Amino acid sequence: MQALIQNAAFPILIPLFFIFPSPKPNPETINTRFLSIRLILLYFSLGVLVAAHSKLYALGKLYSSYGFFMLISGSQLIFTLIFTAIINRFKFTRWIIISIVLILVSYAFGGPVFSGEPDENEHFYGIQAWLTFAASVAFALSLCLVQLSFEKLLVKTKRYGNKKVFRMVLEMQICVSSVASVVCLVGLFASGEYKELKGDSERFKKGETYYVLSLVGLALSWQVWAVGLIGLVLYVSSVFSNIVHMCASPLMAFIVVLAFDFIDDDFSWPRIGALIGSVLALGSYFYTLHKRNKKKMVEFNQSENNVEV
Repeated sequence: MQALIQNAAFPILIPLFFIFPSPKPNPETINTRFLSIRLILLYFSLGVLVAAHSKLYALGKLYSSYGFFMLISGSQLIFTLIFTAIINRFKFTRWIIISIVLILVSYAFGGPVFSGEPDENEHFYGIQAWLTFAASVAFALSLCLVQLSFEKLLVKTKRYGNKKVFRMVLEMQICVSSVASVVCLVGLFASGEYKELKGDSERFKKGETYYVLSLVGLALSWQVWAVGLIGLVLYVSSVFSNIVHMCASPLMAFIVVLAFDFIDDDFSWPRIGALIGSVLALGSYFYTLHKRNKKKMVEFNQSENNVEV
């Protein structure tokens, strides 16, 4: 059910897709039929991959403690680095490496602790570690493939003209989530998990109405998260998108303590250090982006001067 919730609210993005303007494509650089076939295959493959990592992550969180789950899921950044170096030919700089090291340390020490976690005798660390590990691999691979699809299909073929537009993000999310939702829905009925939905709503302490509202709120939140994640992939890179995603863990720990004032979960010095490390990690990456933009501006000005001469 959780995997379906992560993808099912994509219809709310359809009106936005038609609201945002679409630049005219360049007809000279596009073979429409060939491009359409490639896009269909791409969206189907990514949809299946997203459904797989959504389900694997859901199982990993269900049977293991949150701290153990967070520790293993941190490997997603490592796999993103591996895949982006192979698939996207990503170039690492000294400041990006510093940013990666900082965020990995911050992610390990800065996560929140929630009540209701399994007891020690309920931990199936072997099985759940492999589930979370596989989910991290699938998640990292999906980010790198999204970046590749933007670079090779939506940007390079000039389907949306000569620039990157937010409409690309919406198209990617709507198409991928629709496929993932169908896959998750089929899995929900095939596994018989749908029979437990009525019992879950009845056991919800605040009643069935609040249960439904909670599911709707979660589904909408997942879409906001996914659009932001894919947007960062389009405008920056899959590595930066994953770093920002992982920076949310120390921040979430801080918000949990402030909002709920948990007695057993104070904002200790390791978490303060993790929050500072997340800020420094983002700062390191932003410094790299600043240097790249500055270099591009210098090259552009030189080219303009050469043309004038």
